[in-house]
Amino acid sequence: MSEIVRYHSGKFPPKKLDVNRLLPLITPASGAIHKFDGLLQAVPNSEVLLAPLSTTEATSSCRIEGTQVTDEEVWAADAGSEKLEDSPAKKKEILEAQNYRRALKRAVEIMNAPDRPKAIYSNVLKSAHAILLDDQEGLHKHPGEYRRGGVSVGSFCPIEAEYLAQGMYQWEQYINNKDVPDPLIQLAITHVEFESLHPFEDGNGRMGRMLVPLFLYDRELLSAPTFYLSEYLEEHRREYFDRLREVSRADDWTGWCEFFLKAITEQGKRNGKKAKGILDLYDEKKDWMKGTKGIGLKETTLAALDFFFQNVEFNSTTFMKKTKIKEATGRRLLNRCRDHGLLICTKEPKGRTPGFYRFKELRELIE
Repeated sequence: MSEIVRYHSGKFPPKKLDVNRLLPLITPASGAIHKFDGLLQAVPNSEVLLAPLSTTEATSSCRIEGTQVTDEEVWAADAGSEKLEDSPAKKKEILEAQNYRRALKRAVEIMNAPDRPKAIYSNVLKSAHAILLDDQEGLHKHPGEYRRGGVSVGSFCPIEAEYLAQGMYQWEQYINNKDVPDPLIQLAITHVEFESLHPFEDGNGRMGRMLVPLFLYDRELLSAPTFYLSEYLEEHRREYFDRLREVSRADDWTGWCEFFLKAITEQGKRNGKKAKGILDLYDEKKDWMKGTKGIGLKETTLAALDFFFQNVEFNSTTFMKKTKIKEATGRRLLNRCRDHGLLICTKEPKGRTPGFYRFKELRELIE
């Protein structure tokens, strides 16, 4: 039987960290983020073009908690081609991933509001959490509200409900303290403390991982909140959970920070490779459109190209609606992109039923 581990009362923020162990890891982690942000800043619409990576983040974060949802299933559901009436369990998993993307977007909107400080406070967390659990048949889980009772996570017991308000107050003070020597160490401690407090009845893991891009964006280490970590954490799921647990069990904050900094460095390299691949592919397809007879480089084709990069799979009705391209022009453009190999038509249009399309090269690049 696993040892019962209880929340580390009175030990946050940590009084001691073995800085000598962490110093060699800070520079490569910071460098990975800086290099990634350099790619973002080089392209004006990089946040738009990298939108599909948010699906990979969402599915990875959900799978860490035991679901089996895939990028392909979410993209198909986005396009309206996934039939889920006979599979309520799969529908729930897909909705969790879609909600994750929406929740992250909403958190950024609140942080960017002109009448609010660009900071991570309880209203950001609660608003995002309400979307995260939206339509999940979980009203008893109080979406958008901190938990009111006790909760256990396997053999780990988070902070008691009567002390949660004070714990979250201390957490908010810490995450928004800009005098902490190193922001990546601060982020590591912020994440593990949030997971240890476990402020919501459900969705805490996903919310905690969502904090990574939000924090980096808040601290202006990123020009857009598109640095995702869940892929690495999913691959190292057992060590991830063990390191989180050891903070409360053995006061091992340094061991957790080591793991987290390594995760930032390794995933940063992957994120950079994927981002560069996507941005290079965009430039390639932009040039291709310009030189392809019957397509050319016009305002409508640029709007279409941006849409293709945001939507790995889609239907023609959504395409026309989102790009505001007239139907006849839109159908002609889709047909030419299909005929020239840019798009694959997975389901031909018929009558009032729209056609369904896939941007195969982008899908393969992301995978």
